[in-house]
Amino acid sequence: MTRIKICGITNRVDAFAALELGADALGFVFEPTSPRYIGNNPDALCIPFELPPSITKVAVHAHVVNADEEGFDAIQFLSIINPESILGRKVIKAFSARDKGIEVEIEDYTGPADEILLDAYHTNQYGGTGQVCDWELAWSIRQKLSKPLILAGGLNPENVVEAIRKVRPYAVDVSSGVEAEPGRKDHLKLKAFIQAVRELDTVLEETHQKSPD
Repeated sequence: MTRIKICGITNRVDAFAALELGADALGFVFEPTSPRYIGNNPDALCIPFELPPSITKVAVHAHVVNADEEGFDAIQFLSIINPESILGRKVIKAFSARDKGIEVEIEDYTGPADEILLDAYHTNQYGGTGQVCDWELAWSIRQKLSKPLILAGGLNPENVVEAIRKVRPYAVDVSSGVEAEPGRKDHLKLKAFIQAVRELDTVLEETHQKSPD
């Protein structure tokens, strides 16, 4: 089954809607330049403590010195200064797919990582841009990886099925593709996205069961 991460959560209504619709993980952004930044929002910072343990709560950073947020199961980052600050939590190492050189960058990476997230490259933003990742490049990386791959970058209810078919990621990550505006989710898009993934999962599972050994 393809795991689903809904990123850029800023409020309880969206968090619990995603939970009820079947999301597996929620991302909370701690990058100050993002319109989805929650570091100065006490109400948003309380949300992870109100969610059940069945859903993974991810603190999302671009460049982090110390990951000291409480209530989060996982840390996602592009770069980190103090690796000791992430001990005891799942580590999601993010990469921006600028060109094929990213394959070598990922292959040479020796830092902490339980999962690899591949996002689209943008000149001055770190995520939630709506730009689609290069799926052929993502598939090439996916084939070589020994760790689970999370596919991000421009996913939405209309293209997520094609993306999964082409890349076969461990998980998909969506933010702007299910928004009404930056920081506020469109619940109809949210439902359509999760439903599309789950329906494809069913098709792929049935196909797998019918295929000869």
